[in-house]
Amino acid sequence: MADDAQKTEEPTPKRLREARGEGQVPLSREVNHFLLLTVATIVIASIGIKVAKGISVRIASIMEKAGQLGVEQQELGALLGQLVRELGVVLLLPALAIFVIAIAASVLQVGPLFSPKKLQPKLNKISPLAGFKRLFSVESIVEFAKGIIKLVLVGSVGGIFLVAQLPNIEDYMLTSITSILPITRGLLLGMMVSILAVLLVIAITDVFFQRARHRKRLRMTRQEVLDEFKQIEGDPQIKARIRKIRSERARMRISQAVPSADVVITNPTHYAVAISYDDENMEAPKVLAKGVDYLAEEIMRIARETNVPLVANPPLARTLYAACDIGEEVLPEHYQAVAEVISYVWRLKGRSAAADKQAA
Repeated sequence: MADDAQKTEEPTPKRLREARGEGQVPLSREVNHFLLLTVATIVIASIGIKVAKGISVRIASIMEKAGQLGVEQQELGALLGQLVRELGVVLLLPALAIFVIAIAASVLQVGPLFSPKKLQPKLNKISPLAGFKRLFSVESIVEFAKGIIKLVLVGSVGGIFLVAQLPNIEDYMLTSITSILPITRGLLLGMMVSILAVLLVIAITDVFFQRARHRKRLRMTRQEVLDEFKQIEGDPQIKARIRKIRSERARMRISQAVPSADVVITNPTHYAVAISYDDENMEAPKVLAKGVDYLAEEIMRIARETNVPLVANPPLARTLYAACDIGEEVLPEHYQAVAEVISYVWRLKGRSAAADKQAA
């Protein structure tokens, strides 16, 4: 009870998938009952008279020879076998339809599902003590109450329908046997349609009830949700540690690469790309380091400390950051823009060198 009280979290998709794999699905028996009775109603409406006539013909053919039949066990067994075979032929199609709809009803609710775990033998299934507990569990009491309510509702509807037909009973007694079959079929269909209307309401209600109870049964504690999150996403502490290590390594690479760059092209605050170019040893300028936000600030800080020129060119900085990885050469479509920046920096360095010579 204490564990149930702590299970306040809705089941996660992973928990629902695991439960489905174990055969735990929200299955409503009322839907099965409704569909089975619907098929039976359709059978009666479409081929009911034909089936009834087929059965009556076969029984009549046997009854006509009743005086010629022996009473020995062998003859009676052969007669019974013949009757069963003939009735089986007549009832084969209705029985097959009911069998198919019984399977389709479950598939319609939960989809195709095969769970080997559900077929594995378990000791608690054959334990008298476990069976006694299940017999007097809350779920068993709820199912018993549902059965009583269903019986009362269906019985009341059937009873009301039959009471409404009482004034016509005397007329039915005077009807010939050949004419009574359509009348009986009509009465039976009327009563079954009335019952189906009640069962439809019960089935829809039970579907929502079973799904709500299924999710409640699979509820999890907050700790279970956190443990599952750790399994799927990884431990947050470990992930934070990994991010810290990656950040430290990125800073180390930046601290080694930026001082050898010719220029750092900036956004000027959110993006920074360090470019190097040696016209004697390189075919095209190369990206030595790049970063966004805090890494961009780190690149610019190191560039200032090591006297690497900073050039603000937001469109070019964003373009180079998205198009080039660290260690790659600048793409040909960016040659012109990068060349202008490098030429500008070289001219500044040339003026600075000339000024230093004059000062000396």
